[in-house]
Amino acid sequence: MCAACTIISLSGCKKYEDGPGLSLRSKKSRVAATWEFKKVKLSSVDVTSNFLDYTWEMKKDGQFNVVSSGYIDHGKWDFALDKEAIDFRYDDGTIERYDIKRLTAKDLWMEFIDSGDTLYIELSAK
Repeated sequence: MCAACTIISLSGCKKYEDGPGLSLRSKKSRVAATWEFKKVKLSSVDVTSNFLDYTWEMKKDGQFNVVSSGYIDHGKWDFALDKEAIDFRYDDGTIERYDIKRLTAKDLWMEFIDSGDTLYIELSAK
């Protein structure tokens, strides 16, 4: 009976819109990975084919690299808004804030809104 009450009470405690409800790994260790782009939508238009050769490497020390066909962009990442978002600070001074929709060891789904356009990204751990 106690286990059932615990499960029911934890099911309402999801941090992210698409889960998970409970994880034994820290959020930082789940983010720190090399990610492949699986789905990308720009204002509801599927643009995944533009990102097939991209990877997004995020390290525990807060560094990140976006790599594509010899192109590398990098900077620092950190959680924002009580770990409900990630700020990416590129070396050129640009800052982008992505709202986290799902964060597991295998999936990172995020959304970025810029000038009325919504960029939705589903990443999968390599």
